[in-house]
Amino acid sequence: MPGKHMRMMHGWPLIHWTLSVAIMWEGLAHARGQHVHIAVSSDDKQLLAYAASHSNRMLMITRDPNLATDTAGKLDVIRNAVCCAEAWSQPIRQYGCVIDLDICNPMRTVMDVEKAYQQFVESKRKCLVSVTPARKTPDFNMVRDIDGMTHVMDGGLKTRRQDTDRYWDLNCNIYIYNPFWLFKHSPHTPLHAGMGIYGMPDHTRHDIDTLDDFKIVELMMKEHGYI
Repeated sequence: MPGKHMRMMHGWPLIHWTLSVAIMWEGLAHARGQHVHIAVSSDDKQLLAYAASHSNRMLMITRDPNLATDTAGKLDVIRNAVCCAEAWSQPIRQYGCVIDLDICNPMRTVMDVEKAYQQFVESKRKCLVSVTPARKTPDFNMVRDIDGMTHVMDGGLKTRRQDTDRYWDLNCNIYIYNPFWLFKHSPHTPLHAGMGIYGMPDHTRHDIDTLDDFKIVELMMKEHGYI
């Protein structure tokens, strides 16, 4: 969906809803003596200009062309942003954690970020991702296609939902990383055994890829009191 980050939602560009929560959480962290820097990474000059108008304390990163393609990895972009932020900060500092708030899912509050952060710190995980309860499970109501043939998942399908394992969907909302793990192990994805999860309400499962997604999120934002 081209231009979605600057598309108007309830009177503001979509990015506004993420920026406002980030700035509020920055205030919470500063109040307890933590150093926080907000960085916005994009190849969209209009988006960067809009973000810069919110605060002169934020770092605007014009994304390298090789990181602005459809095939660029999310964590490569995050690593680039961390390097830029560490070089930009005065004095130069290394960060204790990296929080990524995805613009494409604005349904979060500042307390969601705070609770996810506190959970990350207490759990001492390498990374934490936000999730919602999965509506489908691979051992009950999902199949897969292999070379044109339909297969059930390993172990076969259960006959009752009650007998299935518990599954979660990543809702593309909050990601928190340990910088040492992020750079030392150079993962390609946040998904790994032992990662932490922060559960969010079912209505936050929508992230925006299409115009229909945008309309659903716009409705959910109003119905659930985010505006």
